Amino acid sequence: AYLGDTIEQVCTKKQAGTGPEFLEHCWPTSSVLTSHARDLRSAHACFVSSERKVNFYLKKKKNKSVKMITMLTNSKILWALWQVMNYCVSRTSVMLIIVTCTALLLTQFLKLVRDIRKLPPGPWGPPVVGYLPFLGVRHKTFLQLARNYGALFSARLGNQLTIVMSDYKIIREAFRREEFTGRPSTPLMHTLDGLGIINSEGRLWKNQRRFLHEKLREFGMTYMGNGKKLMEDRIKNEIHELIVSLHRAQGAPIDVNPLLALCVSNVICGITMSVRFSNGDVRFERLNHLIEEGMRLFGEVHYGEYIPLYNYLPGKALAQEKVAKNRDEMFAFYQTLIDEHRETLDINNARDLIDVYLIEIEKAKSEGRAGELFEGRDHELQLKQILGDLFSAGMETIKSKLQLVLVPLPHCQSSFPPTTPASVQRRPLSSRLFLSLPRFQRVLLKSSTMYTS
Repeated sequence: AYLGDTIEQVCTKKQAGTGPEFLEHCWPTSSVLTSHARDLRSAHACFVSSERKVNFYLKKKKNKSVKMITMLTNSKILWALWQVMNYCVSRTSVMLIIVTCTALLLTQFLKLVRDIRKLPPGPWGPPVVGYLPFLGVRHKTFLQLARNYGALFSARLGNQLTIVMSDYKIIREAFRREEFTGRPSTPLMHTLDGLGIINSEGRLWKNQRRFLHEKLREFGMTYMGNGKKLMEDRIKNEIHELIVSLHRAQGAPIDVNPLLALCVSNVICGITMSVRFSNGDVRFERLNHLIEEGMRLFGEVHYGEYIPLYNYLPGKALAQEKVAKNRDEMFAFYQTLIDEHRETLDINNARDLIDVYLIEIEKAKSEGRAGELFEGRDHELQLKQILGDLFSAGMETIKSKLQLVLVPLPHCQSSFPPTTPASVQRRPLSSRLFLSLPRFQRVLLKSSTMYTS
């Protein structure tokens, strides 16, 4: 029986299963009714007839949805549904599934063929991985493919379609076009958020490129003008410190990596943030470690751009998080420098690139165009990413190039002094001497082309 049932409703029901059909005797022949109410409201009600005593244990009524679920879970209904499904699968559905899958595969194949016909020629590769397993040393493989397929060819690396240009005229013509100023959409690009000068694109990249060229020329990065001497003096001071450090080794083997990193970094930092690190500076050692680790992590994350599942392998998923964490630590260092510059800012006397950007930000705010500056991006985040791009990318590329000249080409180093004119050796160090050293120029250019990968 159910809660809320009247006595009449209870007495019209019959007991299921074995046993006598006793409910018909409960009313009106019941001699004693222990529940005096007309409705069964209590948790237990007892009727006593002349023949036997009957106990009713009450429960709440089920709603319609519960009744429907109860019906569907009935074994006979499930068995019937299973039989219907088996019949459909064994008859019409199998053919329907085959036809549908075939049509989808054929559609995708025709689309692939149509897209391939629009692309430059190139090598084929298996699905998912494409030509990646056969890539080897990338620039050497691309050089061989260019000989087979021409100066412009295509290759699918993982799930990424890649167009390779190996002709100077084609490259020059392509990068003149607005369409080639974009950046790839990758997890790493999302982490860097399209800020700075290296990872930005569109109007932000164009405006920042023009702005940086103009301001860096004012700080001496030019072939002509008075600023050129300022830059030369910075470089000569750092070269002097480098030579002193090398002399301290007294001919013993020495790791030039930290010395070159310090030398190059001080030139860049002097222009961008008016900071000069000394040998053994804890801050510089930490920044140098973060940069070197970042370059290594970029290589790990790079493979995930072609095969996304690579990022989910054990240990690889943490690389992306480590890149973001290192970036935040470097940004914290840049933020302290920005705060110090803001406290001593003189809008009429820019000391370095941080001052230049802070003056530009204040100028935009006073003119009511702060929302338009940097295409609406966060001002300080853009400034910190600019500092990171110039510091890390600038230092790492120049340092690596110098190491490539020193380490793999010792025979060229030994030939420099005998072929250097005595008049050149006696003259003060100057950028004009570079034109008097053709062999040195060839070594630098050759090392740049041979060891770019």
